[in-house]
Amino acid sequence: MFKITDEAIIQFKKALSEAGLANHGVRIFASSCCGSIALSATENGEEDDILIEQNQLKLFIDPTLYSQLSNSVLDFQDGFVIRSSD
Repeated sequence: MFKITDEAIIQFKKALSEAGLANHGVRIFASSCCGSIALSATENGEEDDILIEQNQLKLFIDPTLYSQLSNSVLDFQDGFVIRSSD
């Protein structure tokens, strides 16, 4: 199962608030560049996104990426990182 740490949630909320987007969530999706993962602020995500709500933060995850992240943790360590939960 995909997890997000408390520190990552705190940092997302802080970044959204500082950008004047406190009512937004975060979308996680595959970037068209180099096969990397991208993050963006969004109010509603995309139609097929999988919604995860944790500590009043909404994460919208692209469904094709969600299965690849199923055993991962999104954390914040001098920046956002995704690592295996194994």
